[in-house]
Amino acid sequence: MGKKSNTGFTIIELMVTIAILGILAAWAVPGFENIVRDNRQATQLNDFVSSVQMARSEAIKRGASVTLCTSADGASCSGAAGWHQGWLVFIDLDDDTVVDAGETVINVGSGLDGGNTLFGNANVSTSVVFDSRGFSRGFNGTFTLCDERGSDKARGLVLSNTGRIRRTVDEDSDGIEEGPGGAALVCA
Repeated sequence: MGKKSNTGFTIIELMVTIAILGILAAWAVPGFENIVRDNRQATQLNDFVSSVQMARSEAIKRGASVTLCTSADGASCSGAAGWHQGWLVFIDLDDDTVVDAGETVINVGSGLDGGNTLFGNANVSTSVVFDSRGFSRGFNGTFTLCDERGSDKARGLVLSNTGRIRRTVDEDSDGIEEGPGGAALVCA
């Protein structure tokens, strides 16, 4: 009779393999968390940009003022700073930045998840009004999106008075995005 060979793993080989997998997982998880956070920020910025572009487009299409405002309840403007609570886009027939009877709500943006914040500077802290030409009523503004990583990973948007919106960039290659005038984005 021939010799029988075993082709399985020994317990020691299995333990070594599990230990190596554990080390690799411990090394990869922090990098994966940053990828998840970066993707969350990108998605949240894209959602907000879509609402801004929709508001501008509707103002031009309808030939009327359209307001984008912060909203905690999805039904009325809150008047409080912090776009992360949510926002509304509505036809503002009387230009008072308040949703009145007869004014149509076009879009409701839900609040940001993951503990992220989105604040606008003084010009755009609670609302943006687009006129019938798509202009943002002469106000330039900067929006800053932050997560628990702080200012080093802040992402921003710049709204021109012509109503166009663009992403901020890292102009000096220091790893931190800058707003208009070259000032680094800062998380509150």
